[in-house]
This record gives sequence, structure tokens and C-alpha cells, in this order.
Amino acid sequence: MKVCLFSVLIFLVNLASAQEKDSLVKDTVPAKAFQFHMSFDWYYAANTDDTKASALPFFVSFAHNRELQQNLIYADLKFEKKRYRFHAVPALGTFMDQNSASEKGIFKNLLEANAGFKLSKTKNIWLDAGVLGSPYTNENPYSQEHLTLTRTLAAEYVPYYLAGSRASWQINDRWKTALFLLYGWQQIHDINGKKSLGTQVEYKPNDRDLVNWNTYVGQEGVSGQSNCGMRYFSDVFWTHGFSEKISVASCVYAGIQRNNSQGNSFWWQANTAVRYSTKKYGAVSARLEYFYDPENVVVAPQIPETGIECLAYSAGYGYHLLKSMLLRVEYRRLQSVHDNLYKTTLGADTKQLNLFTAALTFWF
Repeated sequence: MKVCLFSVLIFLVNLASAQEKDSLVKDTVPAKAFQFHMSFDWYYAANTDDTKASALPFFVSFAHNRELQQNLIYADLKFEKKRYRFHAVPALGTFMDQNSASEKGIFKNLLEANAGFKLSKTKNIWLDAGVLGSPYTNENPYSQEHLTLTRTLAAEYVPYYLAGSRASWQINDRWKTALFLLYGWQQIHDINGKKSLGTQVEYKPNDRDLVNWNTYVGQEGVSGQSNCGMRYFSDVFWTHGFSEKISVASCVYAGIQRNNSQGNSFWWQANTAVRYSTKKYGAVSARLEYFYDPENVVVAPQIPETGIECLAYSAGYGYHLLKSMLLRVEYRRLQSVHDNLYKTTLGADTKQLNLFTAALTFWF
């Protein structure tokens, strides 16, 4: 049913796009007022330590085990004219099933849906409201935009989307800032009536570097329950292109969660990814990450009352079959530092998790 609805949406958008082209001839719409893109992300993932599991633990991206599945199929619609803009990203796939499981109705299939108004005639200051893309970490759901095939644990345990409003100011070519007023930590429907705040500062010293610092402050949980309390979170990430061949991305973040029964809980992570690309032979990538959440603030425990302290590394290869068609494979290993990490469907506890993922992504 979702596929049928999505197909109808694609037809309507293409029809609208054709109508825009007709209007361009009449000079009634700027050449780039309306933009439309689509992407299809198919994959096969395997947990080599648990062949009978239906899903991969810990992840929302590429999360089904030993099944050919669509991770993310989305349409990206943008419209901007003078002082108004609109952005919508309807989507479906196993990523949406996992990541938007708590949402209701049509919101289960929305990555973004927001409208904005330019507040100043002379300065690039915008106010946007609705379902917004998240600034946290350098990763988003769109796999073709990243150095590695899969997402880090860091990205999987911060919001991929936010609901509320955003005031942003593109100060100049180097500096951008934003202030967010939010319903909470990745939730479209406010569950406790308390609003949260987020900030973003982006710095581009040159064409190759980008540094981003983000914060989040808000009450998490349902008011009156023992697990309800303030959450304080901050992340910093850096991306760099040494050349057309070598790219690097690094991210560090930390958070504190207060609750009524246990006091303060702390978690943090760090990761770095590197990719070496050639036009003829494709690209190889590698990633190292560390994740520490001993009280399972953000990570749902696979083994009851066992936190997570985990080292993970991955190695992958990607090749462009066409300019906008990418085939990638990746091996990934998660290794617990102390306690067992995962319980298999047969009931065995293990300290490691070995994953193999292959994906074909194409877009236009």
C-alpha cells in the first residue's frame, strides 16, 4: 500500500515538475525555484553471529538480517521564491520503519516537512517550522552522501529529525548559526509539554574544511515518572577533503541525563572515518568508533541491565556503476570492552558482533 501511495506521489510530483518547465518559458518562476530529487537504497545485510535473527541489533539503518530490503526510498522536494521556501522529504523503507516507529499516521513516512520565511530583506535570516533535518553529527539518513556505507552508533543514537522551529542566519560564506525551539529529542508529538532548545554553529574556514558545534537542552521522558529529567548534550564534528582522493570525517559528543530516581547518567562517543577514492577503481573506506553508555541512556540494552562500552571498526569498498548509481560493500565488527554485547536468538551471549552489508543506491 505504501509503495502504491509513493508511486502516486512520484507521478504527481513529476506532473508538477513538467508544469514548472512550461511556466519557465513564460518567465513566471525562477529557474531554480522548484527542485526535485529521488533516491533508492536497496541492501542485503547479514549478522554472521546469528543467522536466524530477523533484525540487526543496535541499528535503524540497514537493520534487517539476511533479507533483500529497501533501506530508504525518498523524494526530496524543495521550493524557494524570494522570501518563502518549502521542503518536504516523504520516505519509506526499513529505515523509516525503525526510526519513526513511535510516530503516528503520515508522520511515519516524513523525514522532513517544513516551511520557511525570510525575516530580512538584506540579510540571510530565515525562520522555518515543521519537521526539520537534524544538525547533530555529520551523518544523515542519505547513504550516498557519506564516506562509509553504514551509519555510526553515534548517528543512530541522536535525532535524525526534529520537530519545532528554527531561526537561522547565514552570516557570510564562513559562518552560519541556528537556534531551535523543539518538541523534544526526535519526536513530532510532544509527550511532556516541555519545549527543548538546540543550537548550531557552522564554520567553513576554506573550501575543504567544515567545523560544526551543536547543543541540546531539554526535559526527556513523561512528567512525573521516575525516568524523567533534563538532558544536556553537545557534539562537535569536522570534515576535511585533503584532495579529490582523500576525505576525512570525525565526530565527538557527550551527554548528561538527569532523572528522579538515579541522579545523573553520562554517555559519550568518538569516531573517525577515512575514504580514498579513484575515478577508475572506485573507493575504499575505513572507520573506527568508540561508544560508551554504561546506563543505557540512549542505547536499548540487548542484555538486560548491561550497559554498552564498545569498540567498532569497519572497512568497505564502493564503485560507481553509473554517475548516480553506487554499489558498496562493508564489513563491520563491534567488540564489547567488558561485558557481553549481544544475546543471539539461540540464547548465547557474545562480546562481539560481525556484520556484512551490501547496498545498491541510485538517485536522480
